[in-house]
Amino acid sequence: MNASRESVSSARGSDSKLVGRLVLVVEDDFTVGAVLKSRLIKSGMRVSLAPTGVSALSLLKFIKPDAVILDLGLPDMSGLEILKTLSTSPEYFDIPVVIITGSDGQAIRSKVDSMGAAAFLPKPLDLPELLDTLQLLFSSDKDETRIDERSQGSDSRSDC
Repeated sequence: MNASRESVSSARGSDSKLVGRLVLVVEDDFTVGAVLKSRLIKSGMRVSLAPTGVSALSLLKFIKPDAVILDLGLPDMSGLEILKTLSTSPEYFDIPVVIITGSDGQAIRSKVDSMGAAAFLPKPLDLPELLDTLQLLFSSDKDETRIDERSQGSDSRSDC
C-alpha cells in the first residue's frame, strides 16, 4: 500500500458509522451501479439500486434511506427533478443527497448546492472519497448535512 492510499484509509478511520445504513443509489450505468453497490456493501451498508428516476421515486414509497447517491444524467428524468422532490418534500427533506455526475462545471455545482444537495462528487468517482463523504454525513448533526467541497488530487483514486 502506498503512502497516499494509507493516508486516505487512516483519514477515513473506522467505517462503523456506515454499518447498517441504507443507501439508495440512483444510477443508470449498470457497471457504475454494480461497483458502487459492491463497495458500499463491503463497507457494511445496505443498498437499494434504482436505474431510473421513476424507479427511485417508486422505491422511496417503501424505504427511507439514510442517504441517496444520485446521478444527474438519468434516461427518464433529470436527477435535478429528483433532488427537488427530495429537498422539498416533508417526508424526504432530511435525507442527505450526494450528487454524482460527469458534468463537473461550477454552474452545476452551484445549482445542486442551492437545491439542497449534501455533497457533489464528479465522475469518475473516487470511492474512498465517497466513503469519507458518507462517513461525514452520518457523523454530522441532522441540521448540518451539507459537506463542503473538498479537492482531491491524489493518485489514490479507485475510480468508477
